[in-house]
Amino acid sequence: MSIAHSRPLEGVRVLDLTRFVAGPYCTMLLADAGADVVKVEPPGGEQTRSLPPMTQTDDAQPISTYFLRFNRGKRSVVADLRTTEGLEVLRRLIGVADVLVENFRPGVLEAMGLGWPQLQELNKGLIYCTLTGYGYENSPLRERGAFTPIIESSAGAVIHQENNEPPLVAGYPVGDIFPASLAVASIAMALFRRTTTGEGARVDVAMYDAMLSMNERAIAVSAMLGTEVLPGRKSDVGAAPSDTFRTADGFVSIAVVGEPIWRRFCEVIGQPNWADDVTLSSGQLRAEQYRALLKPVIDQWLAQRNNDDVVSELNRAGVPAAPVLRPLEVARSEQAQVRGMIWTLRNAGDSTKVVGNPIRFAGEHWPRSTEWAKAGEHTDEVLSGWLETNA
Repeated sequence: MSIAHSRPLEGVRVLDLTRFVAGPYCTMLLADAGADVVKVEPPGGEQTRSLPPMTQTDDAQPISTYFLRFNRGKRSVVADLRTTEGLEVLRRLIGVADVLVENFRPGVLEAMGLGWPQLQELNKGLIYCTLTGYGYENSPLRERGAFTPIIESSAGAVIHQENNEPPLVAGYPVGDIFPASLAVASIAMALFRRTTTGEGARVDVAMYDAMLSMNERAIAVSAMLGTEVLPGRKSDVGAAPSDTFRTADGFVSIAVVGEPIWRRFCEVIGQPNWADDVTLSSGQLRAEQYRALLKPVIDQWLAQRNNDDVVSELNRAGVPAAPVLRPLEVARSEQAQVRGMIWTLRNAGDSTKVVGNPIRFAGEHWPRSTEWAKAGEHTDEVLSGWLETNA
């Protein structure tokens, strides 16, 4: 049974100068964990408030689904950082913040007179996190702009197709979400260290570095062997026959990893002789014969069965398998609902669903951050609350 607990970052003040995906996702996770995240926006609000596709708020105002997905649980302050007055407001907020997160290109804050030395003068204990494409320091490519497909491509984290077709990017923003998650971990580490040293930290998170880490198998094994191991190429799978397959009514994913699972798989599909065939005694050997020998027989077995029966039969036998679901099927699934991973945002219409927070402490229940702020909604509240209490 879950019981209510205080969230782990309650009392932590976070200034959010981010936009698009990586930065806002990072600060959203901090807000979900209880941090008081204040989003500093230009007059009229940040640009992602108007990016399609759009939905409507409870008062019938258009709002971007893009913005709603990554900015729940935050308060909003409007300040024009192109003006002396706006910069002064930002400086004062930095002086009382615990964390500052931004994902501008390197040098933008320096041009405002807010480089790391100046930030330290304003606030010795500040944790300053930058989320950039190629990194802030020691980076030959630091000046390049980057979005997730650019970073995934630079890191080799793409799906290499057969027949010399162009490689495919993931199709979901892994190049944003994974770096953002590492940024959350880095900020938490810096806050923990500050409890003993009293000093802040300059956190330099590069989307590129994160995606190299995500793609470590292909990079490390290729470098060790001196031959290319290309993500997505079936011939490179050392755990054949792990693949996605067509059934009578959809698609399933099956993972045959290791010899015990291989033996169980052979029994289920009615091919026990395969289990004792020395030419199929390892994942790599099976990969070599996958297309010519294994796949046609597996496809025939699957074509006579529907998804539910295949998944049930294989899992009962101890062979990992799952249906390949579409996004709406995931959102409506029992697993996602019971795990509390689909949330409804308040003030954004009853149908505005977003993906919840994957971070949880066993046995604890945290309040959900399901509110979203209009641009500048909390300007007076934050300035009076943050600044007057630290005067």
